[in-house]
Amino acid sequence: MVVRPIQNLAAIPREEKEIFVLTGTLLWGIMIQQGMAYLFTDNPITMQPLLRSVANLGGVRVPYNEIMIAMVCCGS
Repeated sequence: MVVRPIQNLAAIPREEKEIFVLTGTLLWGIMIQQGMAYLFTDNPITMQPLLRSVANLGGVRVPYNEIMIAMVCCGS
């Protein structure tokens, strides 16, 4: 939708097409991101932690919720 029309344009010199493709795809990405933010809102929400206790790891207090998040992220 973006790349092929730019590559097929004869008005753009061959050595400059790469920068035009890069700029075009970047602009489309920004437009898609802004469209999604408009449709679904980009305001963050605060969620209550699933696990409320705290662990003591090497003298550092770490919420169990953070440990659970790290385990889920490493497992996927």
